[in-house]
Amino acid sequence: MKSWIIPAFVAAVPGLALAPSVRAAGSSVEVVMQDPSTGSEIHKMQMLANPPTVPAGEVIFHATNESKTLVHEMLVVKVKRFGEKLPYDAKTSEVIERRVRDLGEISDLKPGTSGALTLRLKAGFYVLLCNQPGHYKQGMWTRFTVSP
Repeated sequence: MKSWIIPAFVAAVPGLALAPSVRAAGSSVEVVMQDPSTGSEIHKMQMLANPPTVPAGEVIFHATNESKTLVHEMLVVKVKRFGEKLPYDAKTSEVIERRVRDLGEISDLKPGTSGALTLRLKAGFYVLLCNQPGHYKQGMWTRFTVSP
């Protein structure tokens, strides 16, 4: 039987559903980490998420470190609102991870490498950040929203 027959059959029979094992994939988010070594058009550290908003449920983050020289990482931190100050240790130049709602991370991506992380997220506000020493304060973070 050709595979196109099955979807046509399902669509033609009212009330017929696919097996529970067949489900829609989660939302996919591309995260790019860049610093001045990435290219002449990049003048500071930055993290970009596309799209910046997804619906609640399964979210698959695909993070790429476009740096040519630095290790980066991506942490997913739940916040109550944007603009909330994250606890920061000036001695280590890092966000204090044990004092935030760190939901998961893609650790230590070497220059030019990628990684993935799948999370089930509820509606709310999040910050994606790099917590390598000094990177967060230098601008390597972005806002991320999960809609109901």
